[in-house]
Amino acid sequence: MASPVSLCVLGGAPAWPSLLQAARAQGIALAPTYGMTETASQVVTLSPPEFEAGQTGCGRVLPHAQIEIGEGGAVRVRSRSLAQGYLTISASGSESSSPLCASFEPFPQDTAGPYLPTDDLGFLTQQAISTSWVAAATKLLAAAKTSFPLR
Repeated sequence: MASPVSLCVLGGAPAWPSLLQAARAQGIALAPTYGMTETASQVVTLSPPEFEAGQTGCGRVLPHAQIEIGEGGAVRVRSRSLAQGYLTISASGSESSSPLCASFEPFPQDTAGPYLPTDDLGFLTQQAISTSWVAAATKLLAAAKTSFPLR
């Protein structure tokens, strides 16, 4: 049965297998992706035909981006759509009427240019002519403390 949905782009977190199986069974043209706000959305996408053929992961690195896998599977992203860094805005004093202060923290840079060190782990594999991508968020926020239990 064909779906009335022409294309569904899925990202934000790894999709669970039962959701992917249901999408295939319903004939939904699904395009799993990997990306984030800092990269202006997706930098890796699995095409609907690849998804329908049973491929897994997030797909191929898009032409405007580069994915680098570091020690322990740490993911870093380079992209023409990459933000320049983070802007932090805070009050300069303890009173609510205090003026706001802003600071800018640029992303790290090396000889190849700026890159974003993500909190994700992943790996690249070769399947036919495509590069498949799998990533999993590994940051745990609890009691105002950030930890990385898999590192």
